[in-house]
Amino acid sequence: MESLLFSPLTIRGLTLRNRIVVSPMLTYSATNGYTNDTHLAHLAKFAVGGAGLVFVESTKIDPRGCSTPRDLGLWKNEFIPGMRRIVCGYCAGIFASRATFAQRVMSRWICTANSSGVLPMAWPAA
Repeated sequence: MESLLFSPLTIRGLTLRNRIVVSPMLTYSATNGYTNDTHLAHLAKFAVGGAGLVFVESTKIDPRGCSTPRDLGLWKNEFIPGMRRIVCGYCAGIFASRATFAQRVMSRWICTANSSGVLPMAWPAA
């Protein structure tokens, strides 16, 4: 009996080569919302590895909804060429999201301790 995992799947006219789906994983490597080579290498390895659908990491649709200063963005048309570059050639989904105020925190590797030695838990609004 052939496994369904490796059989094609059609959803609303889009045919995936198999049913292997890569969930969105955060890299926290965007600069002002823009994609870069880290995103390209990270996502391409799953597509080249044979996944039928690869989700782009949590992408913010508004700068006020960023959970960290390194979130990937899609709130400006200028982001489209970079996004197109990282998803070109394979089936890609996008996880569009917006963080609440309580979720907005500094990445531990970016923030520095203040004069009292305490790490700040929130970053300033855009």
